[in-house]
Amino acid sequence: MARADFRAALRQWLLLAFCFFGLAQAVSAADQITLADHGKSKYRIVLPAAAIPAERYAAEELQHYLEKISGALLPIVTDAVKPTAYEIQLGNTAHLARLRSKVDFAGLGPDGFVLGVEGKTVIIAGGRPRGTLNGVYTLLEEKLGVRWFTPEVEVVPKLDRVRLLKATETRVPALQNRDVFWREMMRNADFAARHRLNGQHYGLTEKQGGAFTVYFPFVHSFDALVPPDLYQAHPEYFPLINGKRKSGYVQRCLSNPDVLKISIARVQQWIKEHPEATIFSVSQNDAIENCRCEQCKGLDDAEGSPAASLLKFVNAIAEAIEPDHPNIRIDTLAYQYTRKAPKTIRPRHNVIVRLCSIECCFSHPLDTCPAEENKHFRDDIIAWGKVAPLIYVWDYTTDFGHYQQPFPNFDSLQSNVRFFV
Repeated sequence: MARADFRAALRQWLLLAFCFFGLAQAVSAADQITLADHGKSKYRIVLPAAAIPAERYAAEELQHYLEKISGALLPIVTDAVKPTAYEIQLGNTAHLARLRSKVDFAGLGPDGFVLGVEGKTVIIAGGRPRGTLNGVYTLLEEKLGVRWFTPEVEVVPKLDRVRLLKATETRVPALQNRDVFWREMMRNADFAARHRLNGQHYGLTEKQGGAFTVYFPFVHSFDALVPPDLYQAHPEYFPLINGKRKSGYVQRCLSNPDVLKISIARVQQWIKEHPEATIFSVSQNDAIENCRCEQCKGLDDAEGSPAASLLKFVNAIAEAIEPDHPNIRIDTLAYQYTRKAPKTIRPRHNVIVRLCSIECCFSHPLDTCPAEENKHFRDDIIAWGKVAPLIYVWDYTTDFGHYQQPFPNFDSLQSNVRFFV
């Protein structure tokens, strides 16, 4: 977008924002509270005495942006002080007990939150570690109009009066793992957190609530499971293609019992070496070269998809590691030749199927686009959705021909995410 076009778009957004705030001002005073009035505020920000780093950071971010919006600097205190009516309570404070509102913290998970007003008290109470911080950013963005366009470009409205409607809502994200491979996000952890992302690629620290989960390794793991240098001694570990065992960047013979034993031992080694990880990838290489030996091909043909031999193999590894590591999950890909679900083989409860949309048209929404590629993808994701206990989606927002060029998919992003949900 040219700079002049960007400025025009920004002016249009600001005009709409001011119209919105004008409408907000027209709401009855009885239906609102006033957080700040001409640079002054009666409010203070209250934290639990044992607040975690992400809750302390939530208080700092709220204080910082409310001052930028209103000119009022709200003090930050702990719940060891005597309660007052004019409080913004962050997290599970001791002061919550005196209010009628009851927060189901267990039901919020690590990212959900309650955001609302009771009397004159504002409640932003979230699950740990990221819920309260997510609630603060939702207040700033959706209720007060703050926008973070890039790590360096933000828009903060200047308001004489900062008001909130007397309403309460509970938010629990529909997508548990939110990981965006956009450079603007990946180079700035604060920017990623402000967009309520929780993936492992942003360097999120305890201050931002950390990552939801940590993978090791991150997809395409067959070479790490069964190293290519084993080919000379054991060509039978590698795929049979056109009657010959093939080396190089290829898949593995997944019906070979020794391949399974080696892979189980390697995953167990990874678990020991990477205690921070909660998901381990057992997934095909980024190639099509899968095994057509009698055992592999026979199972795949009977099940109607090469995903059959892959899923049987992944399930066996997941079953082997579960007794000692019940909270670990195994992730695999439904990608290119394995994207179609098998007829009867089902992923175990500790297996994640990551569906990849690389072949699709992204100029139009996936759920309505008439392109054959999108029809097939719809069929595949619906089929996996009926049998997989947990699906992750690797959705592509990249121009593979020209990586630095904009990708014209703005009209389909929101619809696609809703379709995935």
